[in-house]
Amino acid sequence: MNPFKKTAFRYEMTECINFRVTEVSDAYELINWVIAENLRLQELKVNGSVTLTKYKTTAKSEQEIYSAALQLPVLIAEEEDYDDWLEFFYAAQPVKEKDRLEKKKVFLK
Repeated sequence: MNPFKKTAFRYEMTECINFRVTEVSDAYELINWVIAENLRLQELKVNGSVTLTKYKTTAKSEQEIYSAALQLPVLIAEEEDYDDWLEFFYAAQPVKEKDRLEKKKVFLK
């Protein structure tokens, strides 16, 4: 393993409607931001949407790991449920379409 090889992750927020865009450095911050924005939109009684994308960045390239379009507010009571909903933002390798579809089926039940 090369100690000088630097891998970083970048999070991008696009197509924002009624969202306060901010920089986040990891998945934990991203999920906390989603929680805060969801609560803010619930209090304001307005809808919002955002597309979140996670990229893996190396010195040579950038690769998309996961992307999701969120419609908020959603009725999620427990913070652990946000982790389940947004778990793919913790991934370090690209999320396969099969896994995305399976997660969507489980979450919608």
